[in-house]
Amino acid sequence: MNRYIHVLISLFPLFILGSSTFSQSHLDLAANLADRGTFFDQSFQKDSAAHYFILAGDEYVLAEDWESAIFEYIKAASRYQMLKDLESTEAIFPLIKEVLDSHLPTEKYYSALYHSISFGHYSNKGEAKKMKFHARKAREIILSDSSEINSDQYYQLALTSSTLGEFKDAIKYSKKVLSIVEGHEDSYALTMTFLNRRNLINIYNKKGDVQQLEAALEGMPDLALKINRSSYPSEWNNYMGILYQYKGDWQRAISYYKKASSSARVFDNISTVFEKMGELDSAKYYLEKGLHLTEGDPTAYPSRLRILIKMGSLLGKLPDVSSRQIVQLFEQAEDLGKKKELPILLASLYFKWGSYLLDQDRIEEASIFAKQSLHQYREVNIPKSSFKAASYYLLGRIALAKTQGDSARYWFAQGILSLADIDSTSLKDRFPTSSEVLDLPTYLGILEKYISSLQLTFQHSQDTAYLRRAMDLSLFAIDIHDSMQMTIKHLDSKDSWAPEIGALLSVAMDIAFELHSMTANPLHIQQAYQIMESGKNRKLLEVLQTTTARQFANLPDSILNREQHLRNDLIFYKELLLKHASEEHPDTITLNYYQEQVSQLTEAYTQYQEWLESVYPRYYQLKYNWKPYPFEDLKKDLSATGASLIEYHFGEGALYMIVIDGHHQSFHKIPWDAPQKSVLEEVLGALHFSGIPLDETAYSQGTHLLFKWLINPIFATHPLQDRLILVPDGPLGYLPFEILNREAGSPQSAYLLNLHSIHYAHTATLLLRQGQPSVAPNHFAGFAPTYEGALQLRYNQAEVHKLQQLMGGEEYLADQATEKQFRQTAEQSQILHLAMHGYPDEGNPLYSFLQFSPTHSEEDGKLHAYELYNMHLPASMVVLSACHTGYGPIAKGEGIQSLARAFAYAGSQSVVMSLWEADGSAAHELMQSFYGYLAQNYTKDEALRLAKLDFIASASPHQKHPRHWANFVVMGDASPLKEDQSDTKWWWIVLVLLGLGIISRHFWSDRSPTIQNS
Repeated sequence: MNRYIHVLISLFPLFILGSSTFSQSHLDLAANLADRGTFFDQSFQKDSAAHYFILAGDEYVLAEDWESAIFEYIKAASRYQMLKDLESTEAIFPLIKEVLDSHLPTEKYYSALYHSISFGHYSNKGEAKKMKFHARKAREIILSDSSEINSDQYYQLALTSSTLGEFKDAIKYSKKVLSIVEGHEDSYALTMTFLNRRNLINIYNKKGDVQQLEAALEGMPDLALKINRSSYPSEWNNYMGILYQYKGDWQRAISYYKKASSSARVFDNISTVFEKMGELDSAKYYLEKGLHLTEGDPTAYPSRLRILIKMGSLLGKLPDVSSRQIVQLFEQAEDLGKKKELPILLASLYFKWGSYLLDQDRIEEASIFAKQSLHQYREVNIPKSSFKAASYYLLGRIALAKTQGDSARYWFAQGILSLADIDSTSLKDRFPTSSEVLDLPTYLGILEKYISSLQLTFQHSQDTAYLRRAMDLSLFAIDIHDSMQMTIKHLDSKDSWAPEIGALLSVAMDIAFELHSMTANPLHIQQAYQIMESGKNRKLLEVLQTTTARQFANLPDSILNREQHLRNDLIFYKELLLKHASEEHPDTITLNYYQEQVSQLTEAYTQYQEWLESVYPRYYQLKYNWKPYPFEDLKKDLSATGASLIEYHFGEGALYMIVIDGHHQSFHKIPWDAPQKSVLEEVLGALHFSGIPLDETAYSQGTHLLFKWLINPIFATHPLQDRLILVPDGPLGYLPFEILNREAGSPQSAYLLNLHSIHYAHTATLLLRQGQPSVAPNHFAGFAPTYEGALQLRYNQAEVHKLQQLMGGEEYLADQATEKQFRQTAEQSQILHLAMHGYPDEGNPLYSFLQFSPTHSEEDGKLHAYELYNMHLPASMVVLSACHTGYGPIAKGEGIQSLARAFAYAGSQSVVMSLWEADGSAAHELMQSFYGYLAQNYTKDEALRLAKLDFIASASPHQKHPRHWANFVVMGDASPLKEDQSDTKWWWIVLVLLGLGIISRHFWSDRSPTIQNS
């Protein structure tokens, strides 16, 4: 602004202030103007406040009070920044600079303030180079000042460090401010608390640190209210949406996003969540809203281009959307990208465009856009980039579509070289390890397709060397997957990569089976076992291993926290390095800083692991030994227990089975498409949903077909042992194999139950690596709450009371069966028996819960799965005599996520669980008989088998159907309960049970349950 005009304008408020001001000194006039500015500032009229601060600064200049002048100018600039008035902000900078250079050249405090306000301004303008220059100058000046740094300056250090991406220091400085103002309730202290916690929230969000983010967000709306930040709740709601999106709780994420102010970013976030939920129409609706908000906004071009690209990709997944509509969106994005010269976003656009065309089998057109994408990255000269690797990946996929295996491998190799610091000659001998690549997910996707190219070449040449190479690379890729799992910070990331992991495992299983079919080499059964075990429970295995490690190693929380922080920081700075290296003009100082941080953290994490191995060897073995239980050890253990292990794995259109015992092993593959899926669904429906009319003929035929598919192929190779350990996959986890029928239309004598005792395992590794349970002082603890109305259970309290009479120990009935009592008792009990309602949450299995007594309890009465994960329950056996405790949503590669699984992760050796809604009277009888056989030192699986056979033998015709008795299964360790058999109490129990069994059978035989145990 012209200085002369500026002075003229400055005369205007003199008429407002009145004629008396003409006689005042420049200092008095400046003070009045500053007060007027403060009045408008407190009235939230930032524009007027800034105007009067400038006038006050001018008067201080005339009075030669340079410090006051510069202070008023900086206040004005900060208010314009709040208003996003970039032009007015920048007009003040020459005024500040003139005072600093001419009159305060050695004044570090105000010089630092000037550079701080400047870096904020250039951050708003998106001028990264100038922003970083001023941020570095501000920090350099503050740190060079020999006087004591105050809280304002620490806050400036926190902001400048955040701007420069040096988040470790930013966190340190913000926490320093909070420690200074802690305990003070004045306006300044509250404001500084708010600003620094807000800075921490931004950093924790960038890091994806869910735990720290949640803690930092707590209480922020109340704090904002105290300092009159009325607009903050919108920002808080957006962050709460991000928090629950990290947690994978989609509904809560959406509810918070909708409370935030409308913006393109918020609508984009909502769209992302709906897309993850599979609600594509809703995702499209919110993208359209976001796109509408970017219209005509010159600062929103990058956001608009991103939304256009995302919209085009989304429409490609929707039915009844013409190709022309999608192409039009891509064309709009292309025009915008070229007009605004956004080469990186253009490269992303061409990649998405080419991917869409490839999915439409328009291979030649896809090839054109893939090459254009690569050209854009070459134009900005980015040597290592996951985006560049993605372009090579697309070219490789196109070569695969053309059945050009050699060409595909060339492009995939180029993609790998874009991710790792190795040369092309090294790639001929070995592939980079997980620590040598910048982007593990992209690397894993390229490896999976590289394996497919080897399969393609084998199909053309029939040279088994290609297939063996594919097998080796598959196992290597699974190891990479395990490394990637260690870098997943929240559920949102895990869910995003589940399909890719499933595809990799399917390819690996197919290769292993083909090699075994060609060579009959038992090595390939061992490889299949490795693949199956690696594919199950990778993330949840870490939870169990950590829980078990605490039990055995007595590991201090400080050790676990140190480990978690090191790992999270290493992941975070690797991500920053990858992102910054992919920018058009990366800042070399920042790039070197990230590389240094990654190097230091990698070394620190390696040294920490070595220290753990030497000081806490048991913990190290449990936490970092991701390999499946050794195959040879598995065979020895099975030989010692006289059991056969059958493990299942669903691939693409096929079901794989491996069978292992002490003497034999075999490998099987059967088709698993629509007919097989339909039969399984019908059988499960007949068992799980008692309200569905039962077609006995169809049901009997279905159980026989499942026997033919799931069990009979094994009989053709070798006989099974009397005891079976089953490791199911996917929906097979809902099926009690005991009910499979060897002969179509046969009576219950043909059930598999008659030939074998069966128990189940989440994975063989979890089953065989479990430690011994702690010796608990209490033998038995039973819980049976009372419910009201239709929820009331008829038999649960009688069941627990009878078992307590037989077993001794404690019973907690009606209002005594509280969550609080369970927490106080559970850790000290060898046997936990829970006869109560169980509620699965199919959308988020961590929120599944058992309902204890809802009255007279300090807790809410709901024991959630996520709470169990954090408990220590070293029971020999947990019996969940409740409905649906083994039921939960199926996640590819992870099996059923259920309450029963949560108990296993809390340290319980075995869990007897219900796969569907329990029949109250049948459960009452089965449990008494089951405990009776346990008292005779039978294994748990055999005790349950005999109890079921007894029930069938004397049941009424109504209750003979498996839906009444087959729901209970044993999961985990099936060995006998450890008990002193010399104790004569047990003989009395057996005799009493026999008598009670006769009496209860007579009493219940002609009755059907009117209220079920659920």
